[in-house]
Amino acid sequence: MEEAGEINLQLLNSRQRPVKGGYSIGHHQGSAGSIGCLVTPVSGTDDSVYILSNSHVLANSGTCTKGDPVLQPGPSDYGTINDKIADLDRWARFRYSNPSNLVYTNQVDAAIAGPIDVKNCDPSIAEINVIPRGIAPTIDVDDKVVKVGRTSHKTDGEIDAVNVRAKIPYPSGTVAYSDMIICRNQTTGQAFTEHGDSGSLVLSENGYAVALHVAGNSKYSFSCPIQEVLRAMQVSLVTAPIC
Repeated sequence: MEEAGEINLQLLNSRQRPVKGGYSIGHHQGSAGSIGCLVTPVSGTDDSVYILSNSHVLANSGTCTKGDPVLQPGPSDYGTINDKIADLDRWARFRYSNPSNLVYTNQVDAAIAGPIDVKNCDPSIAEINVIPRGIAPTIDVDDKVVKVGRTSHKTDGEIDAVNVRAKIPYPSGTVAYSDMIICRNQTTGQAFTEHGDSGSLVLSENGYAVALHVAGNSKYSFSCPIQEVLRAMQVSLVTAPIC
């Protein structure tokens, strides 16, 4: 008989303290997505730490107010106000398009919440236990990537296309994006994400941040380049332990 090794529960939709990237999170009036990673403002006068995810995860797609509670786990995973982990700080504002006359002016779906109590968050990504090493210097078709999300956990993928224009329907309207990245599952050739993985960080195979996952269908997973996300939020990646 072969030794099975250590066995761990895989409950990325549960409450966790300290919580890692990939776990469930959400605006108190929303549902649930995934924690991407931890970030800190580029301003030299503020060394606080924040949680990065999508606007439609942390900011309810902009139908929100600065300071709103952000829960871990998210509401659809039975998170309550007692599970508050941070306050909504800022988010990307969507520019909506008429579906018959699309204007591809959006670049990111992103938001940050905090500042956090650093005892409550771990900068590493769940299941792979890697702290992002920085920003991937290049992003090319066929590059191998990995993501950990609240629903599908760890999945290996590869970049299928870059600089893609895409329209994504939100409850509040259609948002047309420029310069998105498409990824697929390395094994099946289909999407490597599922509903609830929104906000998860896409990493290169050697641990560099590539993109922030936004949406998908059965064939493709769509993400925003991490450089644009960080620029829009005026933050940088946390790349070392914080406690």
